[in-house]
Amino acid sequence: MFFTYLLLVTLGYLFAVFYWQRRRQQRVFKDLGIPGPEPNFLFGNLIAFKDKMMCEQYQAWHATYGETFGYFEGPTPVLVTSNADILHQVFIKQFNNFHARKLWPVQVDPDQSEEVHLFFARGQRWKRLRSVVNPAFTASKLRKMEPQMNQSADRLIEVLDEAAEKSDEKRVELCGLFRRLTLNVIVGCALGIEQDAIRDPNNGFLKHCQGVIDDTTEQPVLYLFGFIFPTLNKLWMFLYKFMHNIKFNPVYWLEDRMKEYLNYRKKTDETYDDLLQQMLDARIPDKSFHDLDIEVKTGDEPQLDINGNLKKSTFKSLTESEVVAHSLLFLLAGYETSSTTLAYIFYELATNPHVQHALRKEIMEAMPEGEEPSYNNIKDLKYMDMVINETLRKYPLASTVIARQCQDTCQVEGLTIPSGMLVQANVWALHRDPKHWGTDPEAFDPTRFSPENKAERHGMSWMPFGAGPRMCVGLRFAVVQMKITMCKLLRQYAFHPASDLHSPLQLKEGATILPKHGVPLRAVRIP
Repeated sequence: MFFTYLLLVTLGYLFAVFYWQRRRQQRVFKDLGIPGPEPNFLFGNLIAFKDKMMCEQYQAWHATYGETFGYFEGPTPVLVTSNADILHQVFIKQFNNFHARKLWPVQVDPDQSEEVHLFFARGQRWKRLRSVVNPAFTASKLRKMEPQMNQSADRLIEVLDEAAEKSDEKRVELCGLFRRLTLNVIVGCALGIEQDAIRDPNNGFLKHCQGVIDDTTEQPVLYLFGFIFPTLNKLWMFLYKFMHNIKFNPVYWLEDRMKEYLNYRKKTDETYDDLLQQMLDARIPDKSFHDLDIEVKTGDEPQLDINGNLKKSTFKSLTESEVVAHSLLFLLAGYETSSTTLAYIFYELATNPHVQHALRKEIMEAMPEGEEPSYNNIKDLKYMDMVINETLRKYPLASTVIARQCQDTCQVEGLTIPSGMLVQANVWALHRDPKHWGTDPEAFDPTRFSPENKAERHGMSWMPFGAGPRMCVGLRFAVVQMKITMCKLLRQYAFHPASDLHSPLQLKEGATILPKHGVPLRAVRIP
């Protein structure tokens, strides 16, 4: 009886300490004078996302608390803002203090793991990886990828013709077709592997890429515990790997394929001109990243000689694990974002025929019949740029990952931001703010991005993939692929809403923000 009583008292004491510590952590926004919803001591405000997409809940809180507010993911404070001046300070002006991305409850250690890629890396490690990867997306490299992009678009047209012929109304579902197209382009350009994912919906890369994307939403309980008890990150990561060792994990299949191609490249004398080879050949002087002014708290510290000066090793390259990790990053990130953006673009073109007509006219004038789209001729398609930018304004599909972690307590536009606090850009609210976009931000209007209109807006009013030095490294690659696809399709087809199209689109949240019911359109050949 005594031991039972002692156990109950001990448990009660431990719970009281836990409750007191958690409540003290959850006072931070009140102490800073920042408004926000009242948190539950265990879950914080996570329950609010049970029935709403994150972007929807952010907009609801924006309407209640204003453009800057705070909420809690368990004990973790998250400062959410759509204030363009604050975002400019965080993402650009004070980048040295906000260079780290959000740490998720189930992920590898961004400082110690060999599997970390550019997206999660921090400090000097991020600098080194960025310096190696950036040259893979120069104009000269993108020009060499044109044949693969054009060839894949031609295959898509063949499949589009076949799909349209099977339907009386020429119905095609574009989300799935654009996924197959984008995968074909990335695997061809990144790995130099000839695939036909466009014709084969059971293609191994296609199947397992989709499996990885689906898996991000299939562990809600594990992720919930990770948010509630973030200090047990290593336990949650162990359980995640244990669960995936019991059942088949599609990411392991993709990793094995990457390693196979990597080993093949090492043994062959053949020459390649793709992203994988560029990463394998990458060498950069240490000074190109060691001299950058970011204080490194963890990870790859600059190495000093006996006199305290930076060691000047000749070159530094990616490790094999980093090459595999970046190959997977390009494959998975591009697969979902580029394909979904294309689907949104063609939805808006189909439901705004005057925009489709104006864009087709620009394409026809820029490219005489028979001329292939190329890096040189698509860069002058200004109206196409406006259409793409307006689509990304209206559908910032990757907005939930646009966040930065404060490294040292600092002042930003009069706000005190403590060390470790996450600053989340409320991109959906920012992209619909009437002071930037007028009284009807839900309307699709590419002229918002005309030179004269852009000049009148705050530079941070549009940030679908972030801003500053950590902005998406593969964005230029994605834009070139999208432009070539748009040129090819709009020269040969007119797109109209199918009878089962949901308009306006209903959205759902997965790895990105997707059309819930796809994008079924009528694809009618232009005589």
